[in-house]
Amino acid sequence: MKLKQTIYLLTSLFLIFFTFSCNDNTDNYTTTDASADSQIYSFKLKATPVTKADSTNYPILEKTSFVIDQLRQIIYNPDSLPYNIHLKKFAATVTYSDATPSKLELIYHINNNDSVVSWNGTDSIDFSKKDISLKVIPANGVPASSSIYKIQLRVHQINPDSLVWHQVPSLGNAQTGSTVEKILLQEDAFYRFYLSGGAISFQTAKITDNSPIWSNTITTNLPNNVIVKNIISFNNKFYAVDETGETYGSADGTTWDKISNGAFVKRMIGVIPEKDLSGKNDSLLIVLYNDGDYFLTRTQDLKTFGAKTKVENSTLYGSETFIKLLDFDFFAWTKYNYNNLNQNYLTFIGLDNSSKKMLSWLFASQDSKLIITKNSEIYNPFGNGIDLNNTHLFRYDNKFNALNNNQLFLSKDAVKNWYKAPKEQALNSGIKTNEIQSVVIDGNNYIWIFTNDASSHYSVWKGRLNRLIK
Repeated sequence: MKLKQTIYLLTSLFLIFFTFSCNDNTDNYTTTDASADSQIYSFKLKATPVTKADSTNYPILEKTSFVIDQLRQIIYNPDSLPYNIHLKKFAATVTYSDATPSKLELIYHINNNDSVVSWNGTDSIDFSKKDISLKVIPANGVPASSSIYKIQLRVHQINPDSLVWHQVPSLGNAQTGSTVEKILLQEDAFYRFYLSGGAISFQTAKITDNSPIWSNTITTNLPNNVIVKNIISFNNKFYAVDETGETYGSADGTTWDKISNGAFVKRMIGVIPEKDLSGKNDSLLIVLYNDGDYFLTRTQDLKTFGAKTKVENSTLYGSETFIKLLDFDFFAWTKYNYNNLNQNYLTFIGLDNSSKKMLSWLFASQDSKLIITKNSEIYNPFGNGIDLNNTHLFRYDNKFNALNNNQLFLSKDAVKNWYKAPKEQALNSGIKTNEIQSVVIDGNNYIWIFTNDASSHYSVWKGRLNRLIK
């Protein structure tokens, strides 16, 4: 009996010990404290457009990347937003650590006073107040672990579409009294050819100088009957043609040599680009005259010529008008398209004041053949009653530009439609349209306007769009 009781007692003690041992093991678990991480990991903005400007600017806003500087606790956009963006309530998408913050607050800093507003993370943020911070209180709710990020929306402070003009008084030392002139830019210097007193004169000015001035140079072997407006630069050389069809070449603009080719060159038009776009195979489009007929041909040196195309309506629609326009101040521009080799051509634009028309043709090279296309014929391109005389054409900012009646006109679509430049791109009031005027675009995207009033005044202005500053 005693043995039986002893066995029961031992069994009970074993069970009690085993139970307590199990309970001890089940008490070994780990507790996780709420996160103290209050960092912001990403930030994006978007808005619903209301105005036409919004429709342009807000998609840019939505694609804008923001940098989060954790050390200085600043959120900012490295690429500034458009100048005219309307800052208002924007929807913000913000990501944090895995743990949701216990509280978010927006702090609007207004006139040295802070206005603190609880934020649910989804309501829009009013950026019209501009000076804003975002306070993140972490999941553990400890204020000392909070982060306060200053949100900086960087916006262009200068209108990128403004054309800012500056007068260059140092170039006012040009010889005046000329009746016609042509200014060319080659490398880092302006070359000014002008007719004065029945003689061809020549001046140069270094564009790289802080205050460039004209230096007089004597030309040799360049006759007085040279057509000044038709002096051109091609392959780093100067070429000229006179009224008798003779041609001349010069490496420096000073010393000229007659080019013997046995042909009567009516005019030099411009450069025809080849598809390899190396420039080595480009050619100069010229017009030859022979026994009452005119021919288009190409050359690289004015000594030898390629195949000739007779200028007639079957090859060049409006041929009579085209030849007529050669006697006036026409404009030629060469387009190089590196993405589409079939879109490389020479644009010729002429102005017929008698009919009040602007006409243009395109010339291209295709399998060594000259392809000619009538591009446009516009009546009164700048509006009714505006004289086409004293119009100066040039290419800038991927548009055709025209100076006329002290006004700047623009055309985006291959000179088929013209409109007045917006007020932020207007000419300076000191720039007056004049018959004796040249326009040159340099490698730094400056427009240079040289004006000679044929008396004793010579003025030079230069201007550049802010967004084209290099």
